[in-house]
Amino acid sequence: MLWDARKRYRSSKKGKETARAYSTRYYHNVLKFKPEEVQKRRTANRLNHYRQYGLTSEQADVLKAKGCALCGSKTGKMNIDHDHATGRVRGALCNPCNLMIGWLEKAIPYMAQINQYMEGTNGSVE
Repeated sequence: MLWDARKRYRSSKKGKETARAYSTRYYHNVLKFKPEEVQKRRTANRLNHYRQYGLTSEQADVLKAKGCALCGSKTGKMNIDHDHATGRVRGALCNPCNLMIGWLEKAIPYMAQINQYMEGTNGSVE
């Protein structure tokens, strides 16, 4: 019974308006006037984020302080890089290198086609 009510609540127009009103109230009551509450939530979120990699926030800070494992950059957003199959942490990467590694992992099955394309032997129009 309760589950059905929640389903109707979330899918209805009134439910969406209620959720929007709640988020507006939350912004005005918590975010705007209680900065200590915001800081407390940020700290908790940070701890929970690194816990998924099996790291403490101090260990993550040490990895990030070393800079990007590929290009050596120490500026910009640093990401904890991990193997999605095993969950093993490989190091910290800057955002461009992290995106490149992600695309590369997806492109490995197509590497022969990519090489053929790059060499220009894929039957292109001349």
